[in-house]
Amino acid sequence: MGLYASPLHQGSFYLSTQSANQFPYCQHLYAVTLNVGNEKIQTTGRIQLTLQGSNQNSFSLLFDEQANMLLKANTVHTRVLSLDGSLPNVESVSISLKSTLSQMDQPIRQVVVFDIERQKSVTLCPTSDDHLKFELC
Repeated sequence: MGLYASPLHQGSFYLSTQSANQFPYCQHLYAVTLNVGNEKIQTTGRIQLTLQGSNQNSFSLLFDEQANMLLKANTVHTRVLSLDGSLPNVESVSISLKSTLSQMDQPIRQVVVFDIERQKSVTLCPTSDDHLKFELC
């Protein structure tokens, strides 16, 4: 590859990848956006998401593993999440907010899930009876 490089010897070259459980190989990436409502609510906490697909698979993970999130009125939070399995069509999302300040109503009014591999986006709205569960709008 250069002026003083040694000649290439014959041999076998293999691409070494890890198992499907090892990041970042064989991972499915989803961009998840949380739209916070316009209520005068401000809270800090950790958000646990459970994504449910049409193939009855579900995955639970933290929205932000680094720190507690500050949720203020009229803000948008987006994270790219990595799953070790595929969700062909996301049909619902359940959200659990573990607030460090106080327990209050869920301030999130809409969830958008974008499948990066398939370039497909779905918008989910809270069900009328439960603001912790979001289904297709």
